[in-house]
Amino acid sequence: MTAYRRAQRQLWCEYRRLGHPWLITDLVTIGSPLTYAETLLAGSPEDFNGRVTDLELPTCPPRGPTAPFSRQDMYLVDGRLRSIRLPISAAPFAMTRWTNIYAPARALVFGDPIGGPIAPVFGPGVLDVPVRLTRWWRRNLPWAHTGYWRQPASDPNAQATRRLWAELGIDSARWLNKHVEQMPWETSIGAPRIGEAP
Repeated sequence: MTAYRRAQRQLWCEYRRLGHPWLITDLVTIGSPLTYAETLLAGSPEDFNGRVTDLELPTCPPRGPTAPFSRQDMYLVDGRLRSIRLPISAAPFAMTRWTNIYAPARALVFGDPIGGPIAPVFGPGVLDVPVRLTRWWRRNLPWAHTGYWRQPASDPNAQATRRLWAELGIDSARWLNKHVEQMPWETSIGAPRIGEAP
C-alpha cells in the first residue's frame, strides 16, 4: 500500500514537472456511504463489477478491460511540440491518492452505521483509516455519523481531524517547495514558495 501511494505521488510530481496541470493530489472521504456502493450505485455486485469493467466507475488502482488506461497526447510548450501519456477519464486514481476515514460500526447502533471501509469495493489502493470518535456517547449512538469533527485538532483524542491533517499532508510545504524547484523554469518562475506571501 505504501509503495503504491508513493508511486501515485511521484507520478503526480512527474506530470507537473512535464507541464501537465493536473491539480488533484488526494481524495479524502469521511464517513462515506460508498462502503455500500454495490447497492447504492448498482443493482447488485455483478452489476457494479460490470460498471467497473465498462469504465463507468473508477477504482483505485484503475481496473477494467485489458485496454490501456492512458492515451497519447501532444501539446505546445514555448513553441515546442511535446508528447505525454495521459490517464483516461476512468483512471483518476492513477495519480490521485484516495484515503477513506471512518468510525467502525458495531451491531448497527454503535459507531457510524453510514460510513465504512471502501477498499473491498473500490480496490486495494484505497487507504481505509478507522478512527475512534472521542466521546463514548457519540461513538456509541446512531448519530455518530456527525461526530467526526466534535473535537478541535488540538485535542489529542481528535483522531479524525489528526488523520485528515496527516493524510492530506497539510504540513506539505517541504515536499511541495521541492517539487516547485524541480519544475521547468517557464512554469515555476515567480511562483511564491508555499507558506510565503505572493
